[in-house]
Amino acid sequence: MKPKTVKNGLTVCGVMIAAAIIGIFTVSGDNAAKAQITLAAFLLWMAHGLYRGYRHIKAQKPLSCNAGPQEDAIYSPPPTTTQVINAFFNPQGMHVRTSGSIFLLAFAAIFGLHTALFGLFTLVILLKAWFLCKYMRLAKTMRENCIYTEISNTGVAWRMKKDISFLKGPFVKKSPWHDVYEIIGYERYALIRTSTGDEYLFRFTSPENKKQFYRIASDNFMKSPDKSIRRQSSPNAGMTVPEEYKKAMRIASEIKQRTTVPCYRLEINSERKPKLTDTKLGGLPYWDKSKKYPTGEKGEKMMLLAQINFFDNHMNAPLPQSGILQFFITDDYSYGCNWEHLDNQKNFRVVYHANIDPHVTREQVEAMKLPVCENSEYRPLCREVALDIRPSASNSVPGILGFSDAFRQAINDLYGEQSSLKEYFVHDENEHAFGKTLCNNKEQIQMLGYPTFIKHDPRRVEDDYRHYDTLLLQIPSTGTDTKNGSITMWGNCGVANFFINHEDLAQLDFSHILYTWNSISPGKSKHHSR
Repeated sequence: MKPKTVKNGLTVCGVMIAAAIIGIFTVSGDNAAKAQITLAAFLLWMAHGLYRGYRHIKAQKPLSCNAGPQEDAIYSPPPTTTQVINAFFNPQGMHVRTSGSIFLLAFAAIFGLHTALFGLFTLVILLKAWFLCKYMRLAKTMRENCIYTEISNTGVAWRMKKDISFLKGPFVKKSPWHDVYEIIGYERYALIRTSTGDEYLFRFTSPENKKQFYRIASDNFMKSPDKSIRRQSSPNAGMTVPEEYKKAMRIASEIKQRTTVPCYRLEINSERKPKLTDTKLGGLPYWDKSKKYPTGEKGEKMMLLAQINFFDNHMNAPLPQSGILQFFITDDYSYGCNWEHLDNQKNFRVVYHANIDPHVTREQVEAMKLPVCENSEYRPLCREVALDIRPSASNSVPGILGFSDAFRQAINDLYGEQSSLKEYFVHDENEHAFGKTLCNNKEQIQMLGYPTFIKHDPRRVEDDYRHYDTLLLQIPSTGTDTKNGSITMWGNCGVANFFINHEDLAQLDFSHILYTWNSISPGKSKHHSR
């Protein structure tokens, strides 16, 4: 059990006791009978709060069970109205002081306490009623649109079978097991918390469903909720902060040395106006008139995200030695990304031109009336900019595909130890310093090398994506210059990545591409403020 969770239960008790003490001094002593009744009422409320706090702590269950074979995935349906009301007034729920507020309101009305006190309690009840109505409406929306929670060996997810207008499309939120840091089990549901700030509520539909949940969680939940357990099992147990820091820096240096590979950095040059065939972000694309222009699933023309000219910028294999490579996306809130199938090119496209037709002019392309990122409602770019390419280097970082193996191999070769990154560091500051040392390169627009993710690497979650082993292009939200301000923005300070299999890249086959972007928080981004 997490100490934080115990603290929550004890906080409830403390609030009740404090309210009782304040209430005693609030009552006038002129009327002895009234004072005695008030004192008894507040003591009763205090006892009730202690009981609720005790229930809040006791309701938790350990992550263990003896269930039979599990299914591949089990689901938690949306809550009914009755379940919402029960959770709202239940001692296991978030609003553990609701019934106490109702009691005080009734008591204040009956015994004619001060008008200000009565008004305060009335306001509390009105706020509680507003929240309850809001949650009941949300539950109704969830039921009507088939929103449910799923848990499997892959991780936990919120899914939806039907479209909701305010979400603008099929909504899926996923968290792999390596992002889960805490699971709190209650009698009727379990709360799952992740390191990315997401929370999932899984309601048990039956005793068997509950057993299946705990079985899957027990098999896949790697990190202990109690950090003291991690400290005891770590190879660094008993080390001081400086001692562990020295190891962390040596391990980081070793991983850098082993994993550093060449890449190419694409730097924004706002001083140069790009031509039709130049390497650039946004603007009008060069287009071979003999090819069919890419369109989205609704028939709309796509807009150019990025264009790389390999004639003007020589880069080593496995990148092309000539031609133009273009990245197109549709003008929508998702920037052309299909969250269910990241390698589905219905709303994004990667196009390769082996040769350049010198007869294609800007006027001809303008006559095609193509959309451009800088004029769209939903856009990750605010204007067309030229890109300069220079060689660089990149090393593996925590959280991406392959890093876990590199970490295990490094600590085994250096110290003969066996551990995962989650369980290795005893001191949080050293774990942070370790990650910061490896990630000291600023997020950059780049080709090849190792990618950057705001949340998680989808290739670690889905086995079908693991063969996309080569970073074709990365565009973060840090594409800025001091003179003109922000240039790229994916959602809320996110980053976009395009991946390809190394064999497909060698064959110049761009029909199979994985495209994903994520940010601090989901949602569309409009550049009205720029």
